[in-house]
This record gives sequence, structure tokens and C-alpha cells, in this order.
Amino acid sequence: MSDAVFFSSFEAGDPQPVDPALRVGSGPDRSPTAKTGVGFTGVKALRYTGRPRSVLFELDAPVTEHTELSYVVFPVTDGEIPAYHATRVSLDVEFADGTTAGFAPVDDKTLWVDQWNLVRRPLGAFAGRRLRRIVLRTDSPGEITGWLDDVRVAERPRVPREPVDCVRTTRGTHSSGEFSRGNTFPATAVPHGFNFWTPVTDASAISWLYEYHRRNNERNRPELAAFALTEEQMTGSSKYVTNTFRYERIDGPGHWMQWEAPEKVGPLLLDFLPH
Repeated sequence: MSDAVFFSSFEAGDPQPVDPALRVGSGPDRSPTAKTGVGFTGVKALRYTGRPRSVLFELDAPVTEHTELSYVVFPVTDGEIPAYHATRVSLDVEFADGTTAGFAPVDDKTLWVDQWNLVRRPLGAFAGRRLRRIVLRTDSPGEITGWLDDVRVAERPRVPREPVDCVRTTRGTHSSGEFSRGNTFPATAVPHGFNFWTPVTDASAISWLYEYHRRNNERNRPELAAFALTEEQMTGSSKYVTNTFRYERIDGPGHWMQWEAPEKVGPLLLDFLPH
């Protein structure tokens, strides 16, 4: 968890951009993974263009060894074959002594186009200074556009964690049938389990059970349609097998079914293997 010093999602009541040329809008109109017409959280986001420098926010806050700047950014693709120019965007900070953190936009292909990307910038190296401005910077050879949301300055101390604390069952679920990150879903099971429990965002789906963000409701809030007991991890494997694939279900035995039900497993294996 983090202790927010400053936060804006560009919603009503949130801090708004200082530069009058910056416009808040309703978010991107297309994406293979995200809900369209909204921000990443809430229903608003900031639209950016190719201006080299714009003052986004003014604030007065101390920097400690745990201070961090973070934001989510959505570069809009600039053609059928993207040139990734819209990814050359960053937020920088200016301090009271006139210096900056130097977070310049770079063309390093680390941001996905037409998708929300989380960016974290630790500020611990500047501990002892005071924040004065958050600045939006771009560096593009042509016209670009994109969206920005959830600008946050927070205290984020690094605390010791157990390995299990690093497990995220939603990893890879910011995806869809249009853009797969492995057709992952937040499954929960016991060790050596076969059937998995999973939340479902589209109860009518027979292949893509869970879409993080894309299935949010009209207020852009997560909403579940059902919970399911699934064999998706087995039946879905056929999409990634180029040779013969066959799926059989044997009711009754546990994980070591070849020992517990040889009279059922043996004939199936002999029938599947080439004669």
C-alpha cells in the first residue's frame, strides 16, 4: 500500500491541469484490451498531444527516500503499422531549487500502443528537496495523441515480503480475444488440482472468461458476472497445439489416475497412440 501525497484521476473534484491548453476528455475510443470511452479509473482522462512541455500540476510537497511518482499512459497508435511516436511521452518533476528529475521521453518501445501502461518513477535519489511542478513532456517528430490518468505522488516504502505476497492471480488478464497475454484467468485451485475456480466477467463467454478492465460497468468499476468451475486450462490448450490434440475426462480418480484407474486410462492411451 502507498500513502498518497497527491492524486488526480481528472474527475470532478480532483486537481485539474494548470495549463489551459491541456484538455480532459472521455478517454480512448479504441483498444484491444481496455474499456473505451473512459479513463483507466473513473470516466475521465487527460488527452495529450505533441507539445514538448506543459505544466500539468503545481504542488508543494517534500521528497523522502520513499517518494514515488506514478501514472498510467495510453499512447494512441499512429498507423496500421505503428511508428510508436506517441510512446515518447513522460511525466517529469521540477523542484523548488529549479532542478528537475530528468525523466525525459525516450523511444525505447517499453510502452504498448492502444493500451494502458503503468509507469513508476522512484524519487528517493532527490530526498530532501521539495516538489513544485509535475510536467508533461513529449518528444515526437510528428503529430501524436494519447491519454494520461491516475497521476500520483505517494510514499511507497519497500517492505520485506514473503514469496507468496508476489503472487498475482490477475497477472496477464488485461487482455482479450483480440490481444492475448496467454488467455490467462485468475484461477484458484489446490496443489495438483484439476478443476479451477475463477471469477467471470462475461457469463455468456465460452472461451474468454475474464477480461480485466474491458468488462467494467458504465461507471468504469469492476463487475463480476459469475463464478465458475472451469477446465479452461485444459480445453483451451488445443489453440496452442499444432499436432493431434485430444481431451478426455475420467470421472472418479484423483491426480494419479494412471494408478487409480488403469482400466480406463490404458485403453484411452492405446487408442490415441499410433498403431
